[in-house]
Amino acid sequence: MSALSTTPRRWLALGAVAAGTAGWVLHAVAVSIGAPFGVLGVLGLLALVAGWIAGRALIGDIAERRVSEVDEYELQQRQSARSAGYVAALGALLVLFVVLTAAVRMAERGHPDLLDRAPSLAFVAFLLVAAGPTLLLTWRLRDRPGDDEGVGGT
Repeated sequence: MSALSTTPRRWLALGAVAAGTAGWVLHAVAVSIGAPFGVLGVLGLLALVAGWIAGRALIGDIAERRVSEVDEYELQQRQSARSAGYVAALGALLVLFVVLTAAVRMAERGHPDLLDRAPSLAFVAFLLVAAGPTLLLTWRLRDRPGDDEGVGGT
């Protein structure tokens, strides 16, 4: 698939990834300012969930299907996304460890604000690890045969 593909399915995929990524960033910002379930945080969660669900629908949920039900390209994509998810999980855990260590040290010195946000920070890390592989698969979505019919023959 070309990076410049203009099929309707590709545009939907890009929209799903943009919504999911923007939603995650909005929620992370809301957590960082101490309002994870304020308007900004809830809008971020809604955008992330919408992008995540749309991405799963667009990729045909290949992560949940048996190996015998996916073609070779989809199997390679799934394995690539799992590897990326693993790296994202390790990175998120490392960042969470550093932040929580700093939060505990700050709380010991009379500044518990960061420690109070620890559950929300853990949730932000979880969202990254949970939605990341789906959004990656959606981003790398290939065109199906006949997807460009009626769109100008790209």
